[in-house]
Amino acid sequence: MEAMKVFSSVIGYLKKHMLNTCQNQLSDIKVFDIMWVLTVPAIWDDPSKQFMREAAEKVWIRGDKLIIALEPEVASLYCMHLPVQKDGGKSTFGVFKSREKYMVVDAGGGTIDITVHEVQDNGTLKEPHKANGGNWGGTKVDDASRSLLADIVGNDVIDTLSSDHKFDYLDLLRDFEVKKRTIEPEKDDMVTFKVSIKLSESYKEKKTR
Repeated sequence: MEAMKVFSSVIGYLKKHMLNTCQNQLSDIKVFDIMWVLTVPAIWDDPSKQFMREAAEKVWIRGDKLIIALEPEVASLYCMHLPVQKDGGKSTFGVFKSREKYMVVDAGGGTIDITVHEVQDNGTLKEPHKANGGNWGGTKVDDASRSLLADIVGNDVIDTLSSDHKFDYLDLLRDFEVKKRTIEPEKDDMVTFKVSIKLSESYKEKKTR
């Protein structure tokens, strides 16, 4: 399936869902009242941004009602209006000071994007260094867990499980994904995983050869 069709279908679904939600709460809202904002990674080039714009226009989002915004900038704006709890119990908004520099790290599943911002005197954001990133996201942790399991039972056993017992293999991946999200830096607890009987059988069969 073409990438353009996939992206436009997803954007179209999100548009429909948002309109339904808004109309349930604000019955008089009209489509032309809405300014749409689509966020993209900071490391995307201009052709990639144009691709996203064209995908949105295919589901009837007008160009003059569409903003393509960089994800780190949107995250910064959100943080600027996020209440910060002070020691005295009062909440203030976390507005960054003029000339203050900070780093935005977007740690996703596939990639990690790193951006540095500097707040200007007029409140706008400057990017003193070019945004950078790479394929260092959560999937790298998944790959490492698979390698660890392969070191224990062997690559051939893992390959057999993934090819001949797909549901068991997916259950193993899902179990790891759930456990991965519960791990915290300050904890050093033992993590246990549910092992498929098919994995055990494949390993025993390998040992008896």
